[in-house]
Amino acid sequence: MFDWQTEEEEAVWDDDLVPPPETAVSRRRSWLFGGFLVVLVSIAGVLLYRQVQKQADVAVENLEADIISTHNLVQTAAEMRDADLMRAMLSGRNMAWAEIQQQLVGEGVLWGRPLLNMQWQPTGHELIDTIIDPALESAELTYSQAYEILNLNEVTETISLQYTAVYRRGSQRWLYAPLEDEFWGEWETLDSDRLMLIFPKRDQEIANRLFVDLADIIEQACDELADLNCDESDQIVVRLEKDPASLSLLNNDKLLYQSGLRLELPAPSLVGVPLDDAGYDVLQRGYAGLVVTAVIADAVDWECCEHRPIFQALLDYQLGQLKLQPWSITVDDHIAMWEGEQLVSLDGLLAYWEQATLEELAPPDDLFLQTAVDFLLQQFPHQSPAAMQRLMAPNENISFLRWMLNLPRLNNDPQSRLSPSILINSLDQDWRLFALLQKDIDAAASVPIPLPKQDIQLVCDQSLGDDPDFLLARYISESSTWVTERQNQAFTLMYPTVDEDVILLLQLDFSSDHLESVIELWEGGAPQLISGDGRYVITLGQFDPTGQYLAAFVFAENLDLSAPMRYVLFDLDDCDASGCAEIEVPGIPTWSPSGERVIFMEADFISTAPILADGRVWMVDGNQSKSIFPLYLIDNLDELDANEPLTPFAEGYSAFWLDESEYGFVQSFGGFRQPVMLVMGGEEPEIMLETDDLLELLPESVRLGHLLIQYVRPNPTIPTQLFIVASDIDGQGYIFLVDMEKDTVEYRFNFGQLSEHLLGFSPDGRFLVTTSAIRENNDLDFISDFITIHDIDQNETVNTLFDASDDNINFVFDWSADGNWLLTILDDGLLQLIAPDYNYRQVIEHEFGDCQMVSWVNP
Repeated sequence: MFDWQTEEEEAVWDDDLVPPPETAVSRRRSWLFGGFLVVLVSIAGVLLYRQVQKQADVAVENLEADIISTHNLVQTAAEMRDADLMRAMLSGRNMAWAEIQQQLVGEGVLWGRPLLNMQWQPTGHELIDTIIDPALESAELTYSQAYEILNLNEVTETISLQYTAVYRRGSQRWLYAPLEDEFWGEWETLDSDRLMLIFPKRDQEIANRLFVDLADIIEQACDELADLNCDESDQIVVRLEKDPASLSLLNNDKLLYQSGLRLELPAPSLVGVPLDDAGYDVLQRGYAGLVVTAVIADAVDWECCEHRPIFQALLDYQLGQLKLQPWSITVDDHIAMWEGEQLVSLDGLLAYWEQATLEELAPPDDLFLQTAVDFLLQQFPHQSPAAMQRLMAPNENISFLRWMLNLPRLNNDPQSRLSPSILINSLDQDWRLFALLQKDIDAAASVPIPLPKQDIQLVCDQSLGDDPDFLLARYISESSTWVTERQNQAFTLMYPTVDEDVILLLQLDFSSDHLESVIELWEGGAPQLISGDGRYVITLGQFDPTGQYLAAFVFAENLDLSAPMRYVLFDLDDCDASGCAEIEVPGIPTWSPSGERVIFMEADFISTAPILADGRVWMVDGNQSKSIFPLYLIDNLDELDANEPLTPFAEGYSAFWLDESEYGFVQSFGGFRQPVMLVMGGEEPEIMLETDDLLELLPESVRLGHLLIQYVRPNPTIPTQLFIVASDIDGQGYIFLVDMEKDTVEYRFNFGQLSEHLLGFSPDGRFLVTTSAIRENNDLDFISDFITIHDIDQNETVNTLFDASDDNINFVFDWSADGNWLLTILDDGLLQLIAPDYNYRQVIEHEFGDCQMVSWVNP
C-alpha cells in the first residue's frame, strides 16, 4: 500500500572511483568496519520500517474508528427517527439523495421493513468488513441488520440481511454518501407472459430466483383465490429500483395501489441481501405479498382507499391462503372476543367502513376487525373475499348496510330477507354461538363438579312487530331436552319464588283499550291464579321470607297515574279458583329476616325505590334523584287496620334489616347530605355514615362532584356486612362495603352506568352478583352489559358479557339451590352456567330466541 524508499535506495554510486591502496591490516579493518556498518544500517532500516508501518496501521485503525463512529450515528438517527441528526451525517455532493435519506429516517424505513412483515432489531447490527481506498478519501462498509419475523407457523424467528454503505471524508468527519452507478451496473430484464422483471445487474443472482418465484405466485393467486378472475392478457411489470426513494413504499402502500400493474419496488441491495435460504424465503414472501396485492386490487377494480381497513383484512386473509403471511385468527380468538370485557357487534364494522387509512387501528381494533371478517367468511362460505372486495369498488358506491345485506343473498339464504339491523343482530347471535360452541375441548367432559339436579325455566319473547308472542320453556336436566310449556299473546314476566318448586308469572294484556293483568303461580303446567279479575295489578316478585305473602301494586283503570296507586299483599295461604285474598298495606314492604316484622315505604311511584325480590335488589331506575318517603314499622300484619291511620317512625328510603330488632334506612337532610341511619334495639335512629365519608374512599381519578346513595343491602348470610350502592353526577355506580364487626368502610368496585340493574348474593354469602353497564374507553364509545361476580373475601371482580340490548334488565341470573352454579342469560339462544370457585363456564343452547328471565326450578 505504501512505497517506502531510503536514502540509500535513492543514492547513485560512481564505478570509476579507484579505491586507495590497502595493506593487509587496513583491508581487514576496512572489511570489519564496512560489515559492521551494513549491519547497523540494516537493523536501523528494519526498525524504521516497522515503526513507520506501525504508525500507518494506527492511522488506518483511527480512520476505521472514525468511519464506524459516523456509521453508528447513522444507526442511532435511524433508530430514533431523528432527521436532524441524520442531516449532520450526510454527504452534500447529491442534495436530492440527502433529502431522501432524511425522509427515510423520519418514516422509519431506512432499515425498517414493515410492509415486508419484518421488524427491524437495531441491536442486531453487525459490521462485516471495511475497505478504505488507497487515497484515504472514501470507504465501503459491509454490515448486517437483524429482523424479527413471524413465520407461517406463527413462531418468531430472526434473520439477517446484508447491506453496503459508502462513506466519504468530509472536512470534520466521515459522511454517509450515495452508492455510485458503478456499484449497480447496467439494467437487466427477465420476461414472461405474466411477469416482466427489471433490475440492476448488481442484484442479478437474487433477481433470477425472484423471477421464477414471483411468476409462480401470480399464477397461484389467479388460479386459487376464488372469484379473483384475473385477466390472462395482463402482464405485471416489476422494476427493482436502485433509487433509495423507492424505500418509502415500505411505509406507505398507497404508492403501491397508485401504480396499477406497473410496480417500482426497492431493489434487494436496498431492502437487504439475504445471507442464507431462510433470509431469501422471507424476502421472497415480502416481494410476493406486494405483487399479489397489486394483482388483487386490479382484479377487483378496487382503488385506494375506500373502506380501507375492511379491504385490508380481506386481503390479509387472501395472503394467508397463499401462505405469504400467517392468518392467525383461530376459534380461541372468537371465544376471547365474546368472553372479554368489550362489547362485540358486527355493527362495529361501520366505523372501519368509513375509514380510508390504517393509521387509526390499534392492535385491539385490528384483532376485532380480523376476527369479525373471519367470522363473516366462515358464516357465508359462498361469499369469497374477492367478491366482498369487488363490492367495495368506487363504481359500486355502496353503503355498509347494503354491503352487509349482499353477504347472504346467494344460495337463497333466509337471512337475505331480513332488514339490515335485524340481520346484524342475527349475525351477532350466530357469531357468539360460533365462538362459544366451538371450543377445542369437550366442555361436558371437563365439568369440575356435578351439575345441579334442577331444571331451568325461561320466559322468551318471540314477538314480531307490535303483536306480543311469549312462551314459557323448561329445560329438563335429566334428559338435557327443552320443552315448551305455554305460549300466549300476553306480555309475560317471570319471577323466582321462595319455594323453588314453582315460579311466579305476570301476564299483561295490551290487546284492548282496557289494560289488565293476570298473576299466577306455575308448577309444571298447573297454574294457580292469584289475581285475574280484570284490574291492572303489577307484581315484581316481592315475597315475604316465608313465601306466604306477595306484594303488588294496584293501578287505576287504564294505568291512570294521576289516580292514587294502592299497595296490597296477596295471601297465598288463602286462595281459591278466583284468586287469593289481598290485604291493603301502606307501601312497599321490606321484611325482617323471619318475616314477622315489616317496614313499609309509602312511595308515590315504584321507580323511586329499589325492589327487594327473592333476596335480590331490582333497581328499576337508578338515574332518578332520591326522595324521602314516610316509613312505617309494623310488628305484625294483624296490627293493620284500614280504619286507623298509621304514624311513620321516620322519613327516608331503602330500609334494611340486620336482625329482628335492628334495622336502618337512608335519610336526607337536603342537598347531597344523605346519612345512613341505624336503629339499634328500639332506640332513636343514629347516623352511621354520610355520603362524604364514601366520596373520600374513591380514587381521585374518578371523583366527580357529590355522591348519591341509591340503596343499602346487607349480606343475607353475614348481616354485619352492609353493601352501599351510590352514584355520582355522571351516573356512574359505585359499591362500598361497611363491615360493622371490623368497624371499616371500603370502596369495592365501579359497575358503570347506574340505571336499571339487578343485584344479589350467592346462597353462602361469598359472592355479590350484579348486572352492570360499563362504557368502553375507545372511539366507538360502546356501553357493554355485564354480569359482574364479586368475590367478597378476596375482593376480586370478574365481568361476564351478556346481551341486555333488547329489553330492560329482568331476572337474568339465578343461583342453584346448592350455591355452586350461577345461571345467567348470555344472548339470544344462549344461557351460561358459571362455577365461580372453579373459574368454569358452560354454554347451554336453546331455540327460543330472546329470553330475558331465567330461574332454577326443582324437577
